[in-house]
Amino acid sequence: MIRDERGFWVLDVPELGDAALDEFDHLPLDPYTPGKNRRRRYSTFRMRHADGAWRGEQMPQRPFLQPKTYNEMTGGMPRVFEPVRFDPTPQMASVFEQVGLSRARDYALNLHQIRVEVDSQRPGVVVPEGPHRDGHALVLTAVFRRRNIDGGRSQLIPLGGGEPFYSITLLEGQGLLIEDERMWHHATDILLADGDLGYRDVWIVSINPWEARRYGEDFERRAISTVETR
Repeated sequence: MIRDERGFWVLDVPELGDAALDEFDHLPLDPYTPGKNRRRRYSTFRMRHADGAWRGEQMPQRPFLQPKTYNEMTGGMPRVFEPVRFDPTPQMASVFEQVGLSRARDYALNLHQIRVEVDSQRPGVVVPEGPHRDGHALVLTAVFRRRNIDGGRSQLIPLGGGEPFYSITLLEGQGLLIEDERMWHHATDILLADGDLGYRDVWIVSINPWEARRYGEDFERRAISTVETR
C-alpha cells in the first residue's frame, strides 16, 4: 500500500468471485454519456461495523444525482440505473481497514460498476466530463479487469487545474482512493491494443459518513436545484 500525505492511497483490492466478475459482461448501456462506449449499474450501500466485522446493506434503489457544482454535463439530472447484483462488502471492508476508517461510524457508499469499451469505431473515453471533483469525502477507483487495452492512466490534479501531480496505471486488483475535496481527478482514454474489442472494468465508489450521505429525497431536492451540498 502507498499512503501519500497529499491525500491519496494506492491499495490492493481483493479479487471478485466469478459470479460478481461475470456481472461486468451483462451491464446495460449507460444512456447518459456520449459515445455509446460505457456500461453501468449503480447502487447505494450502508456500511457499519458490528459483531467484529464490517457489514454492508444495499439501500432501496434511487436515481443517481450530482449537483451542477460538480458535474456540468449531467449535474441536476436524475439518472436512473439498474442496481448492482452482488455484495461489495469483502472488497470495501478491506479498503476500510487498510486506510483505518473509524469503526464507530456508519458510511454511505455510492457504487458504480462500469465497463468502458474501445474498438475501431468507438474511442475509449474514460472520463467524458474531464478533470473534476465529485463532492464526496473519499472516492475509490478499483480496477478488476483490463482486456486488450493500453492507457486508462489515473491522474490527480491540483484544484483548479494544471499538470497532474500524480499518475498511475492501475493494474487488475489495484485501487486508488483519494480525499476528493483536496484535488481533481481524471483518467486518460483507453486505447485498443489488439483484437476487435478492448475494455476496462472498474468500480467507482464514493464514500461519505452516513450523516453526510448523498442519498434520499432531501439531497435530491438540493441536487436538482444545483445548490452545493457540502
